[in-house]
Amino acid sequence: NNAVVIDVESGDIVATVAVGKAPFGVTFSRDGNLVYVANVQSGDVSVVDGRTFLVLAHIPVGEFPYAIAEDWKNGYLFVSNQQESTVSVIDLSSKREIKRIDVGDYPEGIAYEPNLARVYVANWFSNTVSVISTKSLEEIDAIDVGDGARAFGKFILP
Repeated sequence: NNAVVIDVESGDIVATVAVGKAPFGVTFSRDGNLVYVANVQSGDVSVVDGRTFLVLAHIPVGEFPYAIAEDWKNGYLFVSNQQESTVSVIDLSSKREIKRIDVGDYPEGIAYEPNLARVYVANWFSNTVSVISTKSLEEIDAIDVGDGARAFGKFILP
């Protein structure tokens, strides 16, 4: 239930941060000042100060949050909720969930493409990639991709 900060040059542990239960997906704000952690079993996202390593907020989302993408242009976080087949949209200014978007079954990897104003979500059990508009906050397409669509990290080429 911790996130560990490691100095990659020395290999030393710099900090251990208590986040939510069963942390998994981690991403950074575009400027690197914030760290977002998806806590699978506690159903929330921890917001951590990237300099002090203090937890600034725990934001409730859907069931089994897994991965996170930051839409830095619009000030949103998108969080895949595996066991709910949804994506939570968090408004970063208020640090609150403002919407849940239905997507395919068992969404996992999620990535933001700023040039197209889209978020892409790999849906493992429905074998699709959902395409979400960052303007309308709706699923605008579901692309069939074959058996077992899984992804993590940056998987969209601009």
